[in-house]
Amino acid sequence: IKLAETKWTMPDQNTGGKPQKMYKAYYSTFNINISCPITEMSEVFTIASLNDKEFAELEEQIAHFIGDEGKFSSVVAEHFNLSNLSLKSIIKRSNNFVYKGMKIEKKK
Repeated sequence: IKLAETKWTMPDQNTGGKPQKMYKAYYSTFNINISCPITEMSEVFTIASLNDKEFAELEEQIAHFIGDEGKFSSVVAEHFNLSNLSLKSIIKRSNNFVYKGMKIEKKK
């Protein structure tokens, strides 16, 4: 069963926009049967529910902190006072960063 679909859209050339990722949900509601601690679920939902402006500001701060060389995830998490799970959620949501081993680097 396919719950959601993602695809890239090309903006109008005259507007100078960038390609954007679009999401299409096939259902308005669905049940997920998972087993995880509520605290972990709460952290993931907190990151997922950040509005685009807040998330962009957080991405910018992380990008400035890690620089061009990248930094170990534990150093980034400690600097921003985040749990490893919250940081991983941010990196997974972002199109600007990637995990390479234990390091977080900017996508090239």
